[in-house]
Amino acid sequence: MDVQTLNNASDYLKIMQPYLLEREAENNLMLSVCLDLNDRSTDLAADDLFLVVRQDTKPVLACIMTPPRNLILCANDPVPDSAFELLIDHLIDNSIHIPGVIGKTSLTDSFASLWVKKTGAKARIGMDQEIYELTQVQQQDLPKGEIKQATPAEKELLLKWFDEFHAEALAGMDTIDLEMVVSDAIAKGSVYLWVDGQPVCMADVARKMINGVCISYVYTPASSRRKGYASALTACLSQLMLNHGFDYCCLYTDKKNPTSNHIYQEIGYTPICDSNVYLFG
Repeated sequence: MDVQTLNNASDYLKIMQPYLLEREAENNLMLSVCLDLNDRSTDLAADDLFLVVRQDTKPVLACIMTPPRNLILCANDPVPDSAFELLIDHLIDNSIHIPGVIGKTSLTDSFASLWVKKTGAKARIGMDQEIYELTQVQQQDLPKGEIKQATPAEKELLLKWFDEFHAEALAGMDTIDLEMVVSDAIAKGSVYLWVDGQPVCMADVARKMINGVCISYVYTPASSRRKGYASALTACLSQLMLNHGFDYCCLYTDKKNPTSNHIYQEIGYTPICDSNVYLFG
């Protein structure tokens, strides 16, 4: 068993894309990050990390990190303890700082436990999540209004809503440049609104993979909640993505939020795996 280091996202995809596609929805975060980095090859950072733990040249555990963001772990099969030990020893020997780790719960639990043991770091759960997948939208009774693609005219509103979403759903997680994120999302045309006289809800096609998309930033301000807007927007946006030729949509939910989990299941989303985030200090 060994740790293979790749130089960039392009090299990583040449080796790992078929592996990640075996369970594309589960591996959506790593795959989409690599695809995005590959598209933005002029923006490569020297400290970006692309690693594979291999057994007889076959991938056992995939690992990437784009500092200051958390380490991402992926594996399609159960991972032996020796693979985590080999990876963590490699990270320690190369003085690589790990702010946190995200991935399927079985992977992050094992990594965090051994990381704490070997480094003396403290670990806390940042978020317990569930990954859902949808291939067919269930028919919905829609509230008043319609779906609309956001434009630069809504930028100030989106800045406010993205900020509120982070404060409410992602407090203590990665710090982001809201101005850059919102401007980029508007430029890509990935943000959609539910409009009932005025915008009342938003959602973002945050990531595109090879065969599917990941929907995120589903947010309704407090004054417009409990009217079915988030459910309607998510259902219509999911159908729009399927109509555009994608095979599936996926999204993450907070396991502590039974309302959103119930809403997504009514739309047609099915849970496929647990995922969580550990933050180290």
